[in-house]
Amino acid sequence: MKEEAITNPNAEKVLRTIANIVLIAGSISFAIAILLLFTSDLFKGFRLIAAIFVCSQFIYAIAVWGTLTVLSNISNKLNDENNRGNWESKFLILILSGDKTEAKKLLFAIILSSNELVMVLSGGREDFHKEKVNEFYTRFGEHLKLVDINEVDFELIRSLKAK
Repeated sequence: MKEEAITNPNAEKVLRTIANIVLIAGSISFAIAILLLFTSDLFKGFRLIAAIFVCSQFIYAIAVWGTLTVLSNISNKLNDENNRGNWESKFLILILSGDKTEAKKLLFAIILSSNELVMVLSGGREDFHKEKVNEFYTRFGEHLKLVDINEVDFELIRSLKAK
């Protein structure tokens, strides 16, 4: 059973890419404008006005970049919340109908794409790792118990993901 996103999962990637392009293009145009401003005779009598215009364009590029980044984060958050509700409903239906095998498959698919698992596998200090494991079990512990799994072997998952 494949989990379908309510929002387009590529939307976040597109928004992040556009945001990065806006930031890079704004920075490059700012550098070129500053170079032209101080090396060209084109703006000789209007250097102050041109400098204000150039700075405002750079500020505009940063504002657009910030806005697109926020939109990307909001879209990502909405997608996570929508998917969480969808998969949990499907999971409970599978459990209640007695189909634990399909429920496990669905649960493992969600776990493997979860931020909680990514954070557990990222390593770090021992206390950080324990905190992330606790967050993982807070989110998925009850679901795992419903499919008769008491503990997840994170080292096995780490080694399989590395291949």
